Amino acid sequence: MPFLIFLTSLSLFAQQGPMRGTWSATDGKQKLVGKWTARTGAEAGAASGTWELVGKEGAVVAYGTWSLAKEPKSWSGSWAARLRDNRVITGEWTAQSDLDASAAFADMLRSAVSRVVTGTWNSGNLSGSWAIHTE
Repeated sequence: MPFLIFLTSLSLFAQQGPMRGTWSATDGKQKLVGKWTARTGAEAGAASGTWELVGKEGAVVAYGTWSLAKEPKSWSGSWAARLRDNRVITGEWTAQSDLDASAAFADMLRSAVSRVVTGTWNSGNLSGSWAIHTE
């Protein structure tokens, strides 16, 4: 089941400050939309944040957290979401990059202004790919 995420807006405040944006996705059947926040960690190779899935009526239908760690040419992390019925789902994700090995996560997000950044995700027996692009 393909899963594509596109960031439709990005706000970068201070280098170490919060980042905020919106995202849209498809699971192959429906379009999903939501918001995210991010904060870089004390180390340039770490970040974490929150995200939410907004339903058609504008109500938050799921919300959760995500985190990542930098590897030489990729970022990998985990995510968790709490659904309206209080079930929790979890998964992992990776992002590939051709940026210099010393690049920070914020650099990856900034690079998505001029090119699409891609990766993969999984949750149990579900998996797919995603892409971000900022305007």
